[in-house]
Amino acid sequence: MADDSYETVAITYGQPETVVMLSMFAWYGMPAYASGLGHAQVWPFAVALGGMEVRVHPDSAADAHALLAESTHDGGAMLAGVGAHIATGRGGGP
Repeated sequence: MADDSYETVAITYGQPETVVMLSMFAWYGMPAYASGLGHAQVWPFAVALGGMEVRVHPDSAADAHALLAESTHDGGAMLAGVGAHIATGRGGGP
């Protein structure tokens, strides 16, 4: 887990969905980053390390959760059918 005040809003397992999600947050002016993004280039490492945590500034967490809920199906279980697990609660973690 990252050692900062940012909150985890999703855990992703591939570079495409991670950068699309970060781009979406940037478009809406939400400060965000993904821990372990460099590991995505070697897919088994991303899976073995538990994926990449997409984290947003606490001031943007509620908006990020709402935006992800709007962008997902099955009540927020997956981001557009790709391997992204959406954190459903506040305070981090899926």
